[in-house]
Amino acid sequence: MSGPAKRKANRRAAMSASENKRQGKEPTREELAAVKRYEDELEEQQRLKHFSAIRKKEWREWSGRQIKVINEQALRYGLPMGGPIINLLDFVRCFHDFLAKNAPKLAGRDNKDPTLAGFTSPAMERKRQLECERLELQLKRERSLCIERKIIHEGHGLIAGILRNAGEALFRQFGPAAQKILNDSLDNCAREIDRLLTIDGDNVEPE
Repeated sequence: MSGPAKRKANRRAAMSASENKRQGKEPTREELAAVKRYEDELEEQQRLKHFSAIRKKEWREWSGRQIKVINEQALRYGLPMGGPIINLLDFVRCFHDFLAKNAPKLAGRDNKDPTLAGFTSPAMERKRQLECERLELQLKRERSLCIERKIIHEGHGLIAGILRNAGEALFRQFGPAAQKILNDSLDNCAREIDRLLTIDGDNVEPE
């Protein structure tokens, strides 16, 4: 039995069951089953009817986006959600066609495509952030606004060696008290340099 014929049979059985109940008769098991099928069919028809006529206000509430944003995305990505009434069945089909068509781009293998301008993912956003930080650091180096920590530590070690040699000379000429004054000052300088180098929260191994 085809779909339309089955629906007609269910409808007739439901009407027969309703008439029997009106006359005080108990519907048969077959009639009750037909009534259940008929009610399920009516419910499905109502669901599809609502899905095919969603108001823009409902779509705005569901999406959490302003109408202006929804319309812009509809135009940019060719999705059927720009009108006052949205057919969810059409949208779902179009949306999945869009995903299938743009799978390589959405996966980041072709993220330079202008049709996906504004599209982002957490991984892509993190990559862009790191790239911006790298370019900013490179610009500061070119403008002599920053120095690599390695260079600072090398200079720090060189100066410390010179001053410790001076401390040994003071020890030989003036005794341990003079050497201690210089060494204490040198240690204080080392701690201050380490503090300045960790001002951004990075750990620096002590010399």
